[in-house]
Amino acid sequence: MDLNNVPLSAVILIQKWIRGYLARKRREKLGKHNRLRTKTAQELLSTEETYIRQLKAITNVYVMFLDTMGQKGGKPILSNEVKRPLFSEIRVILTCSELLRDQIAERIDNWSQWQRLGDIFVKNSQTLKVYVQYINSFDSRVDLLKKETSQNKAFAEFLERCDSHPEVGGLNLPALLITPVQRIPRYELLLRELLAHTDEDHPDYASLTEAYDSMKAMSKYVNERKRESEVMERTLEIFRNLVGKHNLGIEAHRKLVREGPVYVKPTREKDSVRLLFLFNDVCIVAKEKKSKRKYAVEFVAELDDVVLPDKSQVKSSLERQLAAQAAAIQAGGVDKARMASGSGSGVGLAAEAAEFSSIAILSGASYGEPLYLYSSEEEEAASWKSDIEQVKGEFKGKISRAASKADQGGGGEQG
Repeated sequence: MDLNNVPLSAVILIQKWIRGYLARKRREKLGKHNRLRTKTAQELLSTEETYIRQLKAITNVYVMFLDTMGQKGGKPILSNEVKRPLFSEIRVILTCSELLRDQIAERIDNWSQWQRLGDIFVKNSQTLKVYVQYINSFDSRVDLLKKETSQNKAFAEFLERCDSHPEVGGLNLPALLITPVQRIPRYELLLRELLAHTDEDHPDYASLTEAYDSMKAMSKYVNERKRESEVMERTLEIFRNLVGKHNLGIEAHRKLVREGPVYVKPTREKDSVRLLFLFNDVCIVAKEKKSKRKYAVEFVAELDDVVLPDKSQVKSSLERQLAAQAAAIQAGGVDKARMASGSGSGVGLAAEAAEFSSIAILSGASYGEPLYLYSSEEEEAASWKSDIEQVKGEFKGKISRAASKADQGGGGEQG
């Protein structure tokens, strides 16, 4: 078709049709975005109202009843030394939430496709920092509640009565106290949903982006704190259940990095599977006693005594053990050979080495020979090595910084 011969009127008609088509698509897109923005904004308001009811259940039921009726035998059920840290920041958070709710409700009452919400969160960003204080003390708050409930019978009975109050809505005090921690990630999700349905030329886009980035950072902090709490709880659980000869204690700085099954050599038992606990300052190899849920410690190594071997190191160690196996055969037969090889079966170490990937070599002053750790999966072994290498590096860095700080302090005193 020769476009030069197309009539001008036809060209104008085609251009008009294209412009109309694009305009319709643009309107459809804006209409869809507006519907989804409206839905998300309404969800933001409705969940904020639910959240406020939960906060009010704490202040109107538990706190108020403790203030007005929390007496038994003329003595308060809960002392101020316990009550104050248990409920601190709740009233402030409630006030912030009510302010936020009122501002959101006003915007929704005057809703249009160009309405803004992001600026509300930007304006209240400093006020919302009260959540950081609450989250930082949340673990101690929960521990305090558990301790007081178990040791204070009157308080435990008081909680049971409050839990059945209609305003509590079928929840209990622990479930209500965690709601501020859960609210920050919910803000992040709702702001992200709003942003996803807001065009870059929308008047709300810039402030929504700022609000979302701020809430995302706060949500990340909440998740990190939650992870730290879970790690500390698991660390304490492991040390409570360690049995056998060891001089390890629960240190404030010590935390679990990774745990999992590994194969060990040498061992005089048929079962060569053990649990490896990698902490930020020490490695523990233990055998799990499943019936008692205990961990029998077999080897403890400081990080400096953990070596990540190359193939030549593993090969030479296997050759030495094979030599010991051969010598045992000459000296006392197959049973001693099995003990020398560290195998409960007749399979030689050379054959086993072909099926296993080395992880690390552990040594210690109180142990006669090093312990070799293996995995049946190459990727798993590589992953363990990576984690151990990272922990060793971080540990050395802390030691170096501490030594440098001590040197600087000593130099200052000498001066």
